[in-house]
Amino acid sequence: LLDTAVSDRLRTDKVAIFMSGGLDSPALAATACKILRSRSSNGELHAFTTVIDGPGSERYYAGLVAEQLGVPIHFLDRSARMIEPDWNESAIHTPEPVANPMDLMVDREEYRTISAYSRVLFYGEGPDNALHDERKPGPSHLARTRTLGPLAADVCGHRVRHRHIPLLPTIARMLKDRAYNDRWRLAFPNWLNPSFESRLQLRDRWEEQESSSPLSPHPLRPVGYGSFHTPRWEALFKSLDAEEMAVPLKVRHPFLDLRLLRYMLAVPAMPWCKEKYLERRAMRGVLPDSVLWRPKLSLTSDPVWEGMRCQGLPPFNPMPELSEYVNSERVPMHLGTDMVLFRVNFRPLALNYWLQNLRPASRGLITEDWENEFAPKARTNAI
Repeated sequence: LLDTAVSDRLRTDKVAIFMSGGLDSPALAATACKILRSRSSNGELHAFTTVIDGPGSERYYAGLVAEQLGVPIHFLDRSARMIEPDWNESAIHTPEPVANPMDLMVDREEYRTISAYSRVLFYGEGPDNALHDERKPGPSHLARTRTLGPLAADVCGHRVRHRHIPLLPTIARMLKDRAYNDRWRLAFPNWLNPSFESRLQLRDRWEEQESSSPLSPHPLRPVGYGSFHTPRWEALFKSLDAEEMAVPLKVRHPFLDLRLLRYMLAVPAMPWCKEKYLERRAMRGVLPDSVLWRPKLSLTSDPVWEGMRCQGLPPFNPMPELSEYVNSERVPMHLGTDMVLFRVNFRPLALNYWLQNLRPASRGLITEDWENEFAPKARTNAI
């Protein structure tokens, strides 16, 4: 199914890929290489990796994958410059507000570089959601429906094959995950315009999003199914649209092929979703062992937050239109000590940046936009 999903989206002999040192994007790269080389000797795949050097650096693991696959890899090193120092003074217009305008300039530079190699870019999002490790709902469903025979058979079979009782070794990890998830749960922001908040029922929507209850009633894979019912996917697709990137580049998502997606959501959580065992098993002998069995690392810090801590927030000069959405007097103008809270409280500044550049003037456009064929230009009268 992965071969089919990649092949259907590989209607060119040149393709680029955002490749990390994890499992998903290297699996896409390996599959694309195999298909390209089976079609023609002229097939090319270029990998692009953004790195922030440090312990467990993506540079090392992504480099191992590129070496084994025999493909060129291009690194964008953000270690020295987490954010653009003069981002607030740039005048980059986007169709819709973006959460992180600090990186618009460098992101568009990278997109232009990628489009010079290929007009097709693969993106490896999907398995983290579809293969979410949720072993508890299965036994709970069997016990709830009093299907004790299959439940006992599953427990005994798991005990024989894996030499431990299911769920017992994972209790500590489950408690750790719960504490980790609580870290990301925030209070409703108090800087929203009350009228705007009430009209769109934002508080109710926020609480629904922040609730721990799954968004899907599926008895066996509620988190996996529910994770595809959030607005984050629409935001991801829009951020990778050609109009948003301002380059002639088509981003494709093979893991979100419905045939492959339905299969990943249908496999039993035990053992196939444990640390994405299904994907690791499929890539055995294809990817380097050090990458194949590398544990997934949780986010310990936010590069944007770290960059802001070094540089500081810019002056906040609210546009008149901002008052329709935000009470500017309540917007915190300090970074605080919580990187997640910073992301929430930075939203008014991001929206204000978009309003400042909503209708870019023909004069004063930065070079990046002036040279961009998609940027609006002043009309001239040919007389």
